[in-house]
Amino acid sequence: MGTDLGVEAEYLVRLARLPWFVAPRLALRRVTRPFALGRDSFANYRTRRALVGADVGVTLGTTSEVRVGYSVGSLDAQGRPVGAPVPRLHGREHGARLRWVYDGHDDWIAPHRGTRIVSEVLWLRAAPGQETPLRQATTDGSVFVPTGDSGRVFVAFGGATSFGDVPSPFYQFTLGGPFRLGAFDLGRFRDVHTGYLSAGYLHEVGRLPDLLGGAIDLGAWVESGSAFETPRDAVIHSDLSAGLLVDTVMRALLVSGSVGNEGSTAFYIALGRPFW
Repeated sequence: MGTDLGVEAEYLVRLARLPWFVAPRLALRRVTRPFALGRDSFANYRTRRALVGADVGVTLGTTSEVRVGYSVGSLDAQGRPVGAPVPRLHGREHGARLRWVYDGHDDWIAPHRGTRIVSEVLWLRAAPGQETPLRQATTDGSVFVPTGDSGRVFVAFGGATSFGDVPSPFYQFTLGGPFRLGAFDLGRFRDVHTGYLSAGYLHEVGRLPDLLGGAIDLGAWVESGSAFETPRDAVIHSDLSAGLLVDTVMRALLVSGSVGNEGSTAFYIALGRPFW
């Protein structure tokens, strides 16, 4: 809370009774993004981004959709504190994307069963700090399997690649933070490719009153992942995490702690959408 603020809106228009749709969209965001300068040195990027765009897509049954779109916007990213050794980025950002979503979860905060996968291919034709167009792709997903009335096991995964392109550090992928190697600082690991895998268990221990929210879950999970330039350079980082996940009227509340295989520890209180 307080580091990622913004407004996003989309207006989806169905084309007659067909499964096709058109979706103009608008996004205004102000984000403070940590930026690792070394093993023990951090700066922050304070980023302001405004985007307008539109997608054309098709729904595939009740659980899946594919869309392709284009967006144009402006980006201003400045290091904090002022004078931090990271370049200021300012200018126009525009490009196309292809996005596929499959959502078979039975709940958006703490599913009991189902699979969700989100894959996106992005082609940035122009972006501040990029001398050439940039192609990138990401995939994130999770699978939940019930183990009785109150428990379920889950597997979560993610991956990202820049193909053969060379993104500037600002457009590289990162790992670090809750459900992204929680024992390590946000954005600790940065490179042109990433891979992530976790497995865990959630158990419902109670519920909030209906006017305040829903289920209260305790959970534990193990994570492993790496950010790397080539597979041979990949260094695997791992941790063990445990926490409390509460379905509230203000979205999911996560209180968790993590211990890493390199001696690092972290504690989080976060409000928002879970990784899955």
